[in-house]
Amino acid sequence: MNTFIELSNIRVLYALISKDLYVMRTKMKDICINGIVLTLCQTALFGIFFPQIGMPEKLVASIYLGTVTNLIFSLNNALAVRILFDVHRVHFIEYQMVLSINTMWLLASYILSMMIEIILSSIPSIVFGFLLLQSYIDLYAIRIIPFIGIYLLSLACLSTFFLSMCIRYPFTWYLDNIWPRRFLLLINCGCVFFPWFNVYNVSPTLGYLLLCNPVTYISEGLRAAALPHTQTLPLWICAAVLLSLMPFLILLLYKSAQKQLDPVFEQGKL
Repeated sequence: MNTFIELSNIRVLYALISKDLYVMRTKMKDICINGIVLTLCQTALFGIFFPQIGMPEKLVASIYLGTVTNLIFSLNNALAVRILFDVHRVHFIEYQMVLSINTMWLLASYILSMMIEIILSSIPSIVFGFLLLQSYIDLYAIRIIPFIGIYLLSLACLSTFFLSMCIRYPFTWYLDNIWPRRFLLLINCGCVFFPWFNVYNVSPTLGYLLLCNPVTYISEGLRAAALPHTQTLPLWICAAVLLSLMPFLILLLYKSAQKQLDPVFEQGKL
């Protein structure tokens, strides 16, 4: 019986992901254009304008990697707003909950769809950004497998977190308050716009405080994988922290779904 239920969950999950992929294919032109525009703007800033106004060349690559964190953070927020509208206004998720799929599997389909769309949107900025900024980034030194691993782990953490937030909070409260009260502190104090060791060298106390922010480990993890010759937090520490966060994020998602979705229905399916 359990095997049959798991197979049913997998079949429905596959169908939901296939539906989302079909929708993404219809938007592929827009996704590609957005990625190209973003890549050109960012590489112009970091390859031309910022060095011209005095940014040290050794910081160009590190801060550019930080903007990748900012990019996937912003893309997650954009997708979360779309899901927020569905959960609290359209209620399409209530139809999906009637399908023969466990609710956590259904939420997993949302996470996977978010990750896939963010990958499609951010890959041009990452790949072509590296190529256009190769005078600042040693392409041969990039550890590709660790970079892909920490990138996917970061996406999984952020997508789970954002999905929890858009389910947990009311529609208007999320739109009005979530960015200044939750996300702004995470992104501004997450070593996105500056390397962690630069802060630590000036103020060790402030550096240790920044380690309390999970986004720091995303930013530094990407730097450690792409810029192994620069001073960053060790990659294994960043990966270990993000992996240890996943159970708490999944629990947060579980509690959010239990709080906001039909409680009678959830008792039988969560």
